[in-house]
Amino acid sequence: MSRSDRRPRGRAVTLALAVLLIAVIASALWIAIDTFPPVPLHVVIDGEEVFHGVHLAELATGQRLVLVIGAMMALLIAVVAIPVALVMVLLGVLLAVVSVVGLPLLFAAAVVVALLSPVLLVVWLVWRTLRPRPTIAA
Repeated sequence: MSRSDRRPRGRAVTLALAVLLIAVIASALWIAIDTFPPVPLHVVIDGEEVFHGVHLAELATGQRLVLVIGAMMALLIAVVAIPVALVMVLLGVLLAVVSVVGLPLLFAAAVVVALLSPVLLVVWLVWRTLRPRPTIAA
């Protein structure tokens, strides 16, 4: 069995594990809704209390489903956004380090090469005169 034959099966296994992980997280959130304490939300209109607290365990099935889907979307966004933000910060730090340290070192190296260019030219000329000439074999 070649490597290309195993690849689609590996992707299928990865996809199946991802779906299983999503199902486990969603079911854990569904069950965890019952354990949350009541939310202290009070709505008062014209001095009369219209709404007193929200207990998530009393939500209807559709409302629970929307809550779980929203929580899953928030988790997905966090999983994607946090690494992207970290990469952007690291790139910014790298750019700052290159700007602060790398560019002056590059400038210093260019100055040294420019100052030593006559010496380098003499060394190159001596090397060309002293190296053996290549012979052409017939």
